[in-house]
Amino acid sequence: IVIFVNILVWLYVRQVESSFENQLRARLKDDNRLIARLIYEYNNDLPLARVIPGERNSLAYLFYQQPLEEIRVQSGLQSILLVSPQGDILAASPEQIAGQATSSLAEDPLFRAALKGNTAVSGIEEFAGEKFMSAYTPVVNVDGFVIAVLISEVKADYFLVLTQLKNRIFLFSALSLLIILITALLLFRMIRRSMRYQAAIKDQEHLVQLGTMASTVAHELRNPLGIIEGTNDLIKKKYGDHQDELFEYIPLEIRRLNGLIDDLLKFARQPKINPRPVNLRQLLERIKLSFAPAERQRLAMEIPDQPATFSTDPDLLEQILLNLLRNAIQATASGGEVTLNVASPGKKSVQIEIRDSGNGIPEDQLNNIFKPFFTTREKGSGLGLAISKRLVEALNGEISIQSRVGEGTTVTIRLREMTSREKSK
Repeated sequence: IVIFVNILVWLYVRQVESSFENQLRARLKDDNRLIARLIYEYNNDLPLARVIPGERNSLAYLFYQQPLEEIRVQSGLQSILLVSPQGDILAASPEQIAGQATSSLAEDPLFRAALKGNTAVSGIEEFAGEKFMSAYTPVVNVDGFVIAVLISEVKADYFLVLTQLKNRIFLFSALSLLIILITALLLFRMIRRSMRYQAAIKDQEHLVQLGTMASTVAHELRNPLGIIEGTNDLIKKKYGDHQDELFEYIPLEIRRLNGLIDDLLKFARQPKINPRPVNLRQLLERIKLSFAPAERQRLAMEIPDQPATFSTDPDLLEQILLNLLRNAIQATASGGEVTLNVASPGKKSVQIEIRDSGNGIPEDQLNNIFKPFFTTREKGSGLGLAISKRLVEALNGEISIQSRVGEGTTVTIRLREMTSREKSK
């Protein structure tokens, strides 16, 4: 509304300026024609041809200069010049400008128009901080030939005021627009932050409910699973002479279900953060030893000397990297390779990339890859990446995935160094 009002005011001022300019042009044109008519009458009494340029003491000069002075004072004109067709000043008021050079008049298109018998008026011009308008009117003799050009100038100071007003309106509009944009940006950021907080609160409430449910489900499931495992061991001992694949299948399924329960509990629990200096090389070497020898041969690690230590929670970081490396190894064929690269884009930040040469992930599945229980494997729980993302965010980091079908997948983790104040209570 403020900008709209400013635009309307600016347009109104522009219209007033245009109206004033037209009125001033019409008035100056009429005044110039009347003065030219007066010069025509004077020429009948004393021919203008007797005025010699530069001779300001002659009777002919004073005959024309004095009426010009009276007309200028009475009409409020800035100046009046009587110029010969050759561009020489014959008479002028105020008299001081009679000695000024007029060599540029011959090139003036308004002066040339006046020589052709037409009255011409300039637009609003500015010189030395002042605005004025000029009119050029031909002075003719009884035969109709142009014997001189009458040039009059009038001040237009109120146009300067209007210009300043327009500039101030424009500046005020620009400032108003800037304030509105800044306010809108702040409101947008506040609303977006509020929406994030609300989403985080809802997620936290869901996680609390999920944690309660997961603890109950874990308790209710693990007891029967323990009984089933014990019963399976007793049956295996009693009938150990009989080879049956069920004796091996049941323990495997029990371990799979226990793993699913563990993942569910990890996802539902709020991670406890204990940041401390960590030697990244030693941590990654220890993680590599967690894999079987055949898997370690397929795992290549590129670790720079800097940073030697990095402040974060090593337990959570180890859990994140183990999840991601297991996923990468499982997604890579037996002959493929998994590469872990550590870089330091800043003094207090670390970037870890895990690249595999697997089949890749279809583009339509990338948006769902971090959602709980979403998996592309038949026996996957769909919680590994969701847990990893949650732990990375708990470490004030970011995780992203880039993948192309047939070319492999790259997981990038960006972490910033944490302080002891960020420790969970």
